[in-house]
Amino acid sequence: MKRIKILILALITSVSYAQDGLSISIYQDARLAILGDADHNIEQGTFNIVLRLKMEGKQEKYGYFIVYPEFEIANIQGTYKRYSANLGYVLNKLLIKDLELGFGIGWGWIDRYGKTMFSYAATSNLSYKINKNFKVSLLGQITERKDLAYMWGNSGLNFKENGILRFSGMIGLEYKF
Repeated sequence: MKRIKILILALITSVSYAQDGLSISIYQDARLAILGDADHNIEQGTFNIVLRLKMEGKQEKYGYFIVYPEFEIANIQGTYKRYSANLGYVLNKLLIKDLELGFGIGWGWIDRYGKTMFSYAATSNLSYKINKNFKVSLLGQITERKDLAYMWGNSGLNFKENGILRFSGMIGLEYKF
């Protein structure tokens, strides 16, 4: 037990010294907000947000590594909730000053219809710094959606093994502490 406590303390210490910044982001699915999804009976203005706590590593030559837990919730039939842990890299030494391009991958789970299904996602975002604390961001996200395979009667898929990939385009704000 003592070794575990020492290991945890060493891990926390190394992570805290490696961290250069902490920010929180909120994104809204642009298509659902503006158009809805008539094919799936989702009205215009539907609430679908992603909340992200981003921990930034030290600045390197072209950018920095990030680690971020993420939570997504959508006000759709069966209330969609996705929890994930992610890691990625942000390029911030681009041709246009104050422009950042980030990439990430993550793994977690979706809760919907009283079921919990593991899921993975890949994201990319383009951010522009308004000032030292605020950024405006566009987020593109491809998510494995086993909940859709389950909801649509598996559509020939075994929802425990295979999901359906879906793209979401979001717009949001980021605040750096």
